[in-house]
Amino acid sequence: MPFDRGAIPVAMFGSGAALLTRFAAWDAAITRPMSTVRRIGFVQLSAGAGATTVAGEIVRLVARRRVAPPLVADLSPEGDLARRLGIVETSPRRDRRVLRTSGDARQLLQMTSGVLGARPSDAAARPVAAWEREVSPVMRFHDLVIADFGPRDPDREIAEIAGLCDAVCVVAPARREGAELARVVVEAIDALPGSPRAVVALVDASRESRRVPAVIAAQTEQPVIVVPHDTALAGGEPARSFRARQALLRLAGTLVGEVGA
Repeated sequence: MPFDRGAIPVAMFGSGAALLTRFAAWDAAITRPMSTVRRIGFVQLSAGAGATTVAGEIVRLVARRRVAPPLVADLSPEGDLARRLGIVETSPRRDRRVLRTSGDARQLLQMTSGVLGARPSDAAARPVAAWEREVSPVMRFHDLVIADFGPRDPDREIAEIAGLCDAVCVVAPARREGAELARVVVEAIDALPGSPRAVVALVDASRESRRVPAVIAAQTEQPVIVVPHDTALAGGEPARSFRARQALLRLAGTLVGEVGA
């Protein structure tokens, strides 16, 4: 879907031309063809931080803009993203490893809400094993894979999960304690072999964001993106405010196309 500059009132931007250019760059990063599969993982360091909400918005955004539907895997303990998208939990399937065509892959996945979805039954306890068995064999037929891993232990699970991905979004509340931990985690991810791109998404669920995001951004070289409070987003609906939609577009462009945040 081409980016329509005329569809966005310049008066909303402040310094119009520069921000319009950034919007166009984020949109181009999301829509451009890919030569290889791009694997994006969402994790949060505590329950309720907002990873499923953010992942769901990014899925919705890219599904509307890209030609081919993304492959979405819910590997979280709760399965909230699968429920939101209408993806049904499935038992392990051994025949995924003998797939020969994209048609074979589609028969083993669920088409819903404009995406192809997978929700392995053992994802909660064994996310990496579920990925390797249920997602890895089919992802070669897709150019974009988005996985929600939910809340995970930074000491025991994050490094292994990061090794599966090209980009990892660490979601945390826009409060000092959670944001500081997210900063430490993305720096640890950046130091891993192969270093997947690590991005911090700070969700301001309760209008508490003030100086914390700026302080965290100044302390790390990894992108820090704030998703501002949005009443619709907090209620499980698509973001309505301009600032929230802008932040999500920026986050999608950063994760999908690695444009500057």
